[in-house]
Amino acid sequence: MLIKTIDGLEPADKSKMIADLFTDYNKVKAVMAQPKKNKKAYNYNYSPLDEVLRVIDTAIKDSGTNLSYTFETITGEGKAGTKVYIFSGNGAWLEFSDAMLPVSKNDAQGYGSALTYARRYTISSAFGIASEEDDDAQPISSPVTRRKTTRQAAPQRQQQPVKKPVIDDKTLINAEITYEGKKQSLLAVVKIAMTGSDIDKQLAGDYIKKLDSKTREMANEIVKRKLYEQPA
Repeated sequence: MLIKTIDGLEPADKSKMIADLFTDYNKVKAVMAQPKKNKKAYNYNYSPLDEVLRVIDTAIKDSGTNLSYTFETITGEGKAGTKVYIFSGNGAWLEFSDAMLPVSKNDAQGYGSALTYARRYTISSAFGIASEEDDDAQPISSPVTRRKTTRQAAPQRQQQPVKKPVIDDKTLINAEITYEGKKQSLLAVVKIAMTGSDIDKQLAGDYIKKLDSKTREMANEIVKRKLYEQPA
């Protein structure tokens, strides 16, 4: 996050502008409600972009501040993304890191989907909104589970569990996927999802969730065995 002001200000005026900006910014966050997570994708629920913007606009109005925000669209090299700016109205503003996504299809729909996701993610991050269910404590591709209350069933004969074939470390290390438009090792993408910056973690983790079940299982094995911690 960068803090910027208009040029040519005296140091005291600049400091006051920045202080006023953060005062208004914190006022908005203080009255911010969490959006409804009424959409479902893969194994988690999330808030659509229009719901996220609704709670932000409501918080700005309720806070009595002059904050506003805008998106800058960024495209190139098979990616689409956005950057968020938050303005105070007095000459100071916040500039947040951009989020870029690989475009799944090279058409308007593909770019539109990537931009919508990037806007939802960046604006949620800027205002501290949880627009997705928190499943960070689970393996990368495991579903969010909830306890269900059921009647106790009659005892059944115990069945022997079906043993899955063990995937050796060499197979996991050599596995490849297409990420950001080029071939990369699955191990490298998992490492980004586990140790990268907040935005890189989110993007890589969400990408892995969309892979086929076998590849997701391999990603989870890499996490369980901590292969991503090995030196390159």
